[in-house]
Amino acid sequence: MNTQEWPGRPFIFAVLGALSAVAIHLLTDKIKPPDSYFDLRISVAAAVAAFSAVYSVTAHRHTVLRCLLYAFIVALVIGGICYWRLLIRWPDGFSFVALAVTIFVLTPFFQSSLHSSYRDYKALHHYAWGNLLVGGLGILFMGLSFALAHLIATLFSLVGIDVIKTLLRKDLVVSLLCGTALGAAIGVLREHNAIVSSTQSVVQSVFSLFATPLALGLAGFIAVLPFTGLAPLWDSTRITTATLFACAAFALIVVNAVVREDAAGQTRNRIVLFATRVLAVTIAPLAAVAVVAIKLRVEQHGWSPDRLWAAVICALLLTYSLFYIVAAITKVFPEIVRGVNLYLALLVCALALLLATPLLDFGAVSAKDQLNRLSEGVISEEKLDLTAMAYDFGPAGRQALESLKSNALADFVARIDGVRMQRVGGK
Repeated sequence: MNTQEWPGRPFIFAVLGALSAVAIHLLTDKIKPPDSYFDLRISVAAAVAAFSAVYSVTAHRHTVLRCLLYAFIVALVIGGICYWRLLIRWPDGFSFVALAVTIFVLTPFFQSSLHSSYRDYKALHHYAWGNLLVGGLGILFMGLSFALAHLIATLFSLVGIDVIKTLLRKDLVVSLLCGTALGAAIGVLREHNAIVSSTQSVVQSVFSLFATPLALGLAGFIAVLPFTGLAPLWDSTRITTATLFACAAFALIVVNAVVREDAAGQTRNRIVLFATRVLAVTIAPLAAVAVVAIKLRVEQHGWSPDRLWAAVICALLLTYSLFYIVAAITKVFPEIVRGVNLYLALLVCALALLLATPLLDFGAVSAKDQLNRLSEGVISEEKLDLTAMAYDFGPAGRQALESLKSNALADFVARIDGVRMQRVGGK
């Protein structure tokens, strides 16, 4: 979208990447939970990483100050939420994934607003795919740079010069190398937006090739379910929900790869377009089976944070699928999908940001549910998953264990309390 040249961008981003990598290393190196500044240092490191990543993706020569302000606000939010999470002694991994989703979804809206309008779907689609492509290629280049450095180090070691190999064993040098390579790669890629756009189009074309076989596979799977029943899903695997999520997510990606940003870029192949409509319809049954899987596990073992996160994903997939089904049975399928994507992206962004904070405490909800199952006689104390309550449910889970006033549970709480505090820096 923005093709203004900025010859110094690769150098600037390389320096930014190097400084950020060194700062993150110094903030996190040899840090242990008993350190009184553990929470603050980790949070600042997260903020530095967020700032450098967002700024390097968004910055243009004539929008430097606005991009700096946006990156600074994002860094403050990321650092603040991380500190909040660490402060309550429950750094839930899924919450940090939600933060990453928030940044990934929100940033194209900011980029689009700089050059046209935040509601310009063509720009939003371009930036979302472009950011993903630039980030992926940048990481690939970073890995290649690291491999090249080791290759050169090995070459010199053949003649008895081991200084490069020795340097590459130092964490600070590795951080400096990775940060510099990643920043320089992003700078070079951003300086060649036309090539990135062409590559982006090729990537979408490749993804569109999956539309027909994926539609056949998913439709065939759904067609045989009435004959096989759902029981084999639970008997044969323990990763039913994750597999269904992966299939539904891949279907969403393929649908949007075919639909593209506008009618001009959309494929004219009727078979692919029909397969895309079929894919849009299959998302709902996959999400429905996932709902059944979650319901079955909840009936067996009660709610847990992982199952609550899975339920949220199911709700989002069902929301997408309902709109996509309506679109699939109309003549203006691509236009409806594009319009729906814009508003659903804002919904996903808002929900992900909320879930990243401790305001919705899935640990507390899960702990309360387990206590209710215990009091109602659904499970006994012997069947209660003490380890999950202590480690996976956060502070609410530990408080629930302590409230039971059982000698066995008291011994367990006393034993795990010290281990837990050592892990997350509790007092």
